[in-house]
Amino acid sequence: MIEKIGYILVCFFIVYLALQGLFGYLEDNFGITITTGEEIFISQNEGQDWETLKSPVKQGISAKTLVFDPENPYHLYLASAKGIFQSKNQGKKFRSQRTVFNTQTKPSVVSECIFDPQRPNTIYIVCKQIGGDKLLVSNDGGENFRTIFVSEKEDRITAFAIDPFSSQFLYIGTKKGLFLESKDFGSSRRKKIQFSQEISQIAPDPYKEGEIYVVLAPVEKNPFDYWSFRIPGKLMITKNRGEDFREFEKIKEFDIKKVVFDPNIKGQVYFVSDSYLLRTSPGEKIE
Repeated sequence: MIEKIGYILVCFFIVYLALQGLFGYLEDNFGITITTGEEIFISQNEGQDWETLKSPVKQGISAKTLVFDPENPYHLYLASAKGIFQSKNQGKKFRSQRTVFNTQTKPSVVSECIFDPQRPNTIYIVCKQIGGDKLLVSNDGGENFRTIFVSEKEDRITAFAIDPFSSQFLYIGTKKGLFLESKDFGSSRRKKIQFSQEISQIAPDPYKEGEIYVVLAPVEKNPFDYWSFRIPGKLMITKNRGEDFREFEKIKEFDIKKVVFDPNIKGQVYFVSDSYLLRTSPGEKIE
């Protein structure tokens, strides 16, 4: 009996390792991340009480696939491989937009949804696909989507942003460090620069035209390579839409993971790391 129990435990352990390996393979090679238990909560009374948002589809809700309507903060949109869903009661109930994907293959996983703040009916979604990630656009509020960019098979889309001053300018970042710019709403693109590290965020400054922050992800040490070492993340900045970049020297020791602009205070920027939250005051220079 004990031998049978031991055998069963070993089998469970082998299956667990196999699944872990599969999840890692999917994420490393195809950018498909299988989440476990991620939930989004919403408060309607300034944080005193919170309730869980329930997804209308099997794909869970994430912070990047759930967005507020730029014209009405009480309306929510959820992007999924099944299409766009809209809620007019702050997430209590979603209804399908009956989305049509005008693409050769339907999306496998939608990892991000972005509204164009200057054109509220324009929605971009990033789709994780075997054979190359795709950037899709809808100009009718999520009813029809078409492809405007496909990454190389061995690369994937890791960052996307719309210029807050001129929405015809789009910026795409990839796992291989490519920083791409489009000047015509995605119809064409050109490489501005290629960094040696993955681009994890592209953050245009909503108060300074042409100024863009780019967060480069750290490269972790390979546990199977004795000579490998960890390369810390970097925070880069350009003031001319990517014509040239320079690194933030004064805060590079903090290994910044995200840049957030204060929506109410012009010039106030937050820099987030695993252990620190840094903030600049309006008019302060930290370069």
